[in-house]
Amino acid sequence: MLDEFVKLTGYSRCYASYVLRSYGKKVVVDLENGKGKCINRR
Repeated sequence: MLDEFVKLTGYSRCYASYVLRSYGKKVVVDLENGKGKCINRR
């Protein structure tokens, strides 16, 4: 599934994996250090 998603979107495997893992979650990014924190929206 990941390989097909990468092929369709052109994303790198690392980013595609992140996108699929974080689907349905709100991601808050700290702009000072660039780290993200996921908050469940369901």
